[in-house]
Amino acid sequence: VTEAVRMSQIDAGKVRLERNALAMEDLLEPAISSFGSRADGRIERLSTSAGRIHVDREMMLLALRQLIDNSLKYAPPASPIRVWADGRDDRIVIHVADQGPGIPEPDRERIFEKFYRRQKLRDKVPGSGLGLHIAREIARMHGGDLWVDASEAGGSEFCLAVPRLIEAAA
Repeated sequence: VTEAVRMSQIDAGKVRLERNALAMEDLLEPAISSFGSRADGRIERLSTSAGRIHVDREMMLLALRQLIDNSLKYAPPASPIRVWADGRDDRIVIHVADQGPGIPEPDRERIFEKFYRRQKLRDKVPGSGLGLHIAREIARMHGGDLWVDASEAGGSEFCLAVPRLIEAAA
């Protein structure tokens, strides 16, 4: 219920970010562990060499949980969900990759529309069609973006980019 309320506040533009400097581990670890036994050991956290970001921790956790939740819902039950982050120039990209059915090229932008759900999977997988829309809005509120590519292992790879924290030299 709390996440649903936060999502409606984001959508209404009534969220004020409370940014703090965070190491990626301080974001990825709680996002992954929040799934507990539901993940059944499927989430693989790969090595992260990304640095620090300046974000609203709770909002970014909400976005990451949406991405991981989608992967858990759409990928086959025994398949792994891989999560990692890497640095690219002035931003850090957090990846959530699965071995699900993948997303056809024509739908890769539409899945971020509010209430959009692919016709083929609408009756098979529960959801409202808001999660990816909200996750992208959170990324954009932070000066970043969210997109999806085809995963190397088959399936989908969601990429959430946010600006890297540039720390002044001491």
